[in-house]
Amino acid sequence: MAPVRLSAQAETLLITLYSRALDSRSPEPVLGDPAAAEAVHRIDYDFSRLQIGTDEVVGTALRSRPLDAWTRRFLDRHPDAVVLHLGCGLDDRYGRVQPGSGTDWYEIDLPEVIELRCELYGEQGDRKLVAAPATGTAALDAVPEDRPTLVVAEGVLFYLAAREVRELVTALAQRIGRGELVFDAVTPLGKRLIGRGAAVSATGAVLGWALRDPRALPSWHPRLRLLEENRIMTPAARRRMSAPYRRASALPPLRRMVRVLRYGIG
Repeated sequence: MAPVRLSAQAETLLITLYSRALDSRSPEPVLGDPAAAEAVHRIDYDFSRLQIGTDEVVGTALRSRPLDAWTRRFLDRHPDAVVLHLGCGLDDRYGRVQPGSGTDWYEIDLPEVIELRCELYGEQGDRKLVAAPATGTAALDAVPEDRPTLVVAEGVLFYLAAREVRELVTALAQRIGRGELVFDAVTPLGKRLIGRGAAVSATGAVLGWALRDPRALPSWHPRLRLLEENRIMTPAARRRMSAPYRRASALPPLRRMVRVLRYGIG
């Protein structure tokens, strides 16, 4: 089994991984990611310390599902695209999406995460691995400006400082000739509640950036535009949650505290 030696921020990838694994084992999975369950079995880590319950499992899957759907749609329109999977963790989005041979796919994360990924999955000849922080320019330097580019960042940006997020988004808008940026974000309320939750607290990680209004991002750079917003807490989603969560999420601020967003670049 692969031992886990990760910094606090990197350790949060195990929250997402284990939530997907539990979802895949449920009778009616939301996402359905058997690769996550296989990875969990091969990792030497006490996942019980994260105290992940039904609400985290369903919420994580609901957050991932639109990002997968938007990725498929982008690749359907642009089979020759470049995909930057920022903060990839141990996610098998590539396996779920199944891009064609014309796609260049970059898995980007901290060196410690890429090392663990290689230990678990071995050679990944169909993907380019970049051991670098999401805020760095190592991946951007390799991206051709004349090809459509999709940037996917799940469970990443809200662990960065607000200044880092703005610098990263601005750099992407300046570098990418045409493409899209898709990611999840939390409101200030979401930052407080999720940051105090058992899973994040167990890792010692601290949430940073919060987005109050998705319409604010295009003011950072003229080449950015908001295309789509997915508020994951729909009535159908609430029915899959625990009774206390269903009651709490009836309040609009709690329904809106996690968003999945799609922006155009160019």
